[in-house]
Amino acid sequence: MGIVSAMMQVGAAIKHAVAALFKVTHSLRFDGSADYLVNALTTTGNRKTFTYSCWVKRSTQDRYDYLFTSTTGTSTGGTETTLRIGAEGAATDNLLNFYQWSGSFQFQIKTTSTITDTEWHHVVLAVDTNQTTDPDKVKIYLDGSLTTHDGASTYMATGGDTNVNLS
Repeated sequence: MGIVSAMMQVGAAIKHAVAALFKVTHSLRFDGSADYLVNALTTTGNRKTFTYSCWVKRSTQDRYDYLFTSTTGTSTGGTETTLRIGAEGAATDNLLNFYQWSGSFQFQIKTTSTITDTEWHHVVLAVDTNQTTDPDKVKIYLDGSLTTHDGASTYMATGGDTNVNLS
């Protein structure tokens, strides 16, 4: 995962610069008031291997903060693939959590890493469902460090599709 290593090095180098400048060209700033970005894909992309990176600065703890969500269908009848802060049923744990839901969890990766302050943090999600070792299928980095999955994590099938990059 050379791209992840490069992103981590760049992320660590600019973390404090971004916080000081606060304005970054070609970026989006959400104020936490029902903000979201919609990207309607016209063709399906790679659903097994992808990387997502973002900067996070929380103003309030002990709630669900959605960093990334890809959905199909409706909120009651579709499939949702999500990276968020706060594990299912436990918003107050402030843990990084990646899952896919379609009436029940198809997979759920809970980390042991929390974001409980109001500082800037760099989060990277690297997914490769072709990996045969479960923890290698999903890697979540926080401020350049690989997070640890907790013992309750469940994983997608080897080579399985996620809901990401689906048109």
